[in-house]
Amino acid sequence: MRKKERYIAQGAIIGFGVTALIDILMQWLEHNDRGEKFTWESYDGNRALKIGFLGSAIGAGIGYVSYEYQSTLEQKQSFNSDEYLKSILRQEDLKQNPELLDNAVLIRDKLKLWIVNNFSEKLVSVPENTGSFAKRTANAASFDIDILLPFRRDSFDTLEDMYSWTFEQLHQKFGRQAKVVKETKAICISFEKNGQAINFDIVPGREIGNYKQDRRLNLYVKPNRFWKRGTCFKIDASTQRNMTINKPEARKVIRLLKIYNDTNYLNIPSVLLEQATVEALSERKYGVYTSNTDNLLNSMDYLAEKLGQEFFTDHGNTNNNLNNKIDSYSKSKAVELLRKDITKIEVNSNYLKEIFEGPYLD
Repeated sequence: MRKKERYIAQGAIIGFGVTALIDILMQWLEHNDRGEKFTWESYDGNRALKIGFLGSAIGAGIGYVSYEYQSTLEQKQSFNSDEYLKSILRQEDLKQNPELLDNAVLIRDKLKLWIVNNFSEKLVSVPENTGSFAKRTANAASFDIDILLPFRRDSFDTLEDMYSWTFEQLHQKFGRQAKVVKETKAICISFEKNGQAINFDIVPGREIGNYKQDRRLNLYVKPNRFWKRGTCFKIDASTQRNMTINKPEARKVIRLLKIYNDTNYLNIPSVLLEQATVEALSERKYGVYTSNTDNLLNSMDYLAEKLGQEFFTDHGNTNNNLNNKIDSYSKSKAVELLRKDITKIEVNSNYLKEIFEGPYLD
């Protein structure tokens, strides 16, 4: 809930409670003046409810006025938006929780070693680090570690066989010490260490041609209904992994957009955030500015633009439309909020604090 809505909601709740209690007291005094005993049977609940709703409306109005007054005061105060964004990035840096980071890396390395020792005859290459952890776009509050398994073209008859075999092997080995679950394209292994969950997405893929040369794989896509058949999905592993290499400013913005996405419950897939940011900050579009705020706003604007289009081509698979990863309602909601927030931040940079407020950063 944003600051404005929170002020209004709190004002409404307080207004309702106070006026309802006052009316109960008034009814007790009225009964006392008439010499009558005040009981639940004689209590006029409808009257208290009506007055409570009136008080709620008044309280909401007071909450709104209080919000506007405080916003006006804040607007007059000095605020460095770039420093604020840097503080968010520091807060969500994986290094802020070294114990979690060390445990995650230790488990990852052990997991990869076990896979090498047991899958080597079927693999065309060693397991590869991929995803946000490898691309350095992960945040401490929410991240998975992705491991890509490139299988030889002749290792399995079908992609489904590859996916099922990988799941069975992982479940047999780690099922008693971790939660092993089938996901759309990956197999999730969730370990718990000192009360903290450490999640791994194991992504099996089969080479299409010569993986060591073209880095292209076919993934199995698990159907979301038991009566449907699975499908395949082509990826270019090098394109996806290299997307943010030598782009430190893009990585910062991607991390900020992930926090924004989670804080505001927008459900925009990470791959959309990443590709939109990289394109937005390219020389063909806005370019990179020295200001984190400018880079963020430009990326938000470009993201809203791409979400509003019918097709957003995936760099890793030109036949894939990234906009198919998000439903129409979520797209419309995201575009509307992005544009509203950009406008408000351009008027008052203090509004940055509101778009990043929420349980995610508590």
